Formats: sequence, structure tokens, C-alpha cells
Amino acid sequence: MRLRDYLGKYLFPATILLTLLFGFATASNLFGETPSEAIEQLKVQAEKGNAEAQAKLGELYRKGEGVAQNFQESAKWLHKAAEKGIADAQLKLGELYADGKGVAQNAQESVKWLQRAAAQGNDEAKKKLHELSAKIPEKIEDFRKALDLITR
Repeated sequence: MRLRDYLGKYLFPATILLTLLFGFATASNLFGETPSEAIEQLKVQAEKGNAEAQAKLGELYRKGEGVAQNFQESAKWLHKAAEKGIADAQLKLGELYADGKGVAQNAQESVKWLQRAAAQGNDEAKKKLHELSAKIPEKIEDFRKALDLITR
């Protein structure tokens, strides 16, 4: 196996995994990458369809960590990961819709994504649904369904 093949098959995915698990500092220090190089590798993996990389990249854009804060980019990557069933991405995307950051404010979309995260057992999504139910009474039927998930 050529070195390039070995690196592509084992080392870069390991870097991405460590980055996702422990953050950029650990992965960067371990493999001698700068944070910007680690982010570039994360982007490559996200563009290839890696849902965990998409979720992490969306979160970095949302917080402005290692990249300029950009809620539109955040929403783009979180949406891709959320569609693939990543509960934390569904939670964060629901929050973006609730706040109107990077996307048009949309209570219905917010509830949809928060419900999906809550259905996977995400306690923070359940809490957010409960908080939203008090703020947006016109969507009470959606919230009743969401609250049913919380009490299960």
C-alpha cells in the first residue's frame, strides 16, 4: 500500500474522528496540523457526505470557532447532518430556526427539527420544545405532540 493510500484510508479519517471527539487542539497537536489544516480536512470530509463532519462544521460556523461566524453556513451544514439523523445537528438547526439566525425565523421548522432530536432522546431538545410551547401558543397542537415525546 502506498503512503498516500495509507494516509487517505487511515490517518485522515483518524484525524477527523479525534477532532470530532476531542476538539481541534488534540487532533492538531497529535498529527502536527494547524487548526486551519484540521478545519480544511473537516471540510473535505463534510463535502464527501460525512454526517459527523457536517455537524461539527456547522457547529464551528455557528460558534465562530476556527472560522468566521456565519449562521448561513452553519445552517447549511447542520441541515445536511440533520437530514442524516444526527440528533445534535437537529437540535442546533431547530434553535437556528427558532432564533432566525442564518435562516428565516420559522416556528414550524424549529418544532420539526426539535421533535426529531427529542424523538432520539435528546434532553436539550425536549427542554427547548417545552420552552417554545409557552412562547408560541398558535402552534399548540405541534407542541402537544412534542410534549408527548418528553413525557414518554
